[in-house]
Amino acid sequence: FMLDIGLGDERTKEHFINYYDNLGYLDTGIFGTDVVTRLLFKYGRGDIAYRLLIADTPHGFGRWKNEGATTFREYWGKSRSHSHPMFGSVVAYLFEHILGIKYHTDWSNQPKTEISPANIPDIKWAKGSITTPYGKISVSYTNDDGEMNVKSNIV
Repeated sequence: FMLDIGLGDERTKEHFINYYDNLGYLDTGIFGTDVVTRLLFKYGRGDIAYRLLIADTPHGFGRWKNEGATTFREYWGKSRSHSHPMFGSVVAYLFEHILGIKYHTDWSNQPKTEISPANIPDIKWAKGSITTPYGKISVSYTNDDGEMNVKSNIV
């Protein structure tokens, strides 16, 4: 949270990155999961963010997937609600960083789109789209040993 509000320095940032790189899983709740994921992508460490998100650990979406979950749960452990938005904030980062769709409107409400997927070696391919008021933005790519072949379409 310190880094997210602009406190700390390069040492704080490096400690944060090294901590999660070595830990290998999320040790966070609903707010921290969002902050950790967002900051790792911001600092160019999408590889760590991705590894944490797919981890098959007590605090990992990979565990939910392997248990057959098709929705987000209320909390990491066994939960009462199996359709809950508590951990849903990270979904936006899948579009913004994994697919690389950076879409916004400028001060005059003109759409601005940039396609720049994070080059994460463990992700061999990705495909998806978002629908905006100005049309559908689709992206697909393959990643062969760090060489990405990206295709995008805005309709």
